[in-house]
Amino acid sequence: SVKQAAGRLIRSSSDTGLLVLGDSRVVTKRYGKTVLSSMPTHNCITLECGNIQRYIDMWRKSHRC
Repeated sequence: SVKQAAGRLIRSSSDTGLLVLGDSRVVTKRYGKTVLSSMPTHNCITLECGNIQRYIDMWRKSHRC
């Protein structure tokens, strides 16, 4: 499951990560809400395809040690 995969990447409260779900059904289908609500944190944003790389780059810059 998506939640299990995210949990394997982010194991402690000091870990950070970015999970990208590239499937529009997450926001267009009823079961998408179930998927999103099952995630440990509910910080979700929807981006146009052309903005994904820019967002990832900005996120990485803001989370450097």
